Amino acid sequence: MRFAFDVNILLYASDTSSPYNQQARTCIAQQELFYLGRPTIMSYLRIATHPAVFDRPLSPGEAMTNIETLLKLPHARFLSDEKGFWNVYRSTTSQVPTRGNLVPDAHLAACFATMA
Repeated sequence: MRFAFDVNILLYASDTSSPYNQQARTCIAQQELFYLGRPTIMSYLRIATHPAVFDRPLSPGEAMTNIETLLKLPHARFLSDEKGFWNVYRSTTSQVPTRGNLVPDAHLAACFATMA
């Protein structure tokens, strides 16, 4: 089974104070194949290093090292916009008002749907 993780899984996995830390780490480790989208990676870098979000935010270097470590896993792939992305995004979001926090989720779904 294939998965595209959203930013919350990555944040929980790197935040040892989170009650979801172990669950997130296990989820990442147990997947046969998972994808990280560009928006997910950028959101992780933004949130994990933000002092208003965490008492002890990661340094930019630590956050980038975490992403690099994930992308080096044999069951990790980088997910990007493919040809036809916009049409799939429009179709995916045509029946549901997609705004706010749903936008990145719809983006991941459309990227996933346009993979070859």
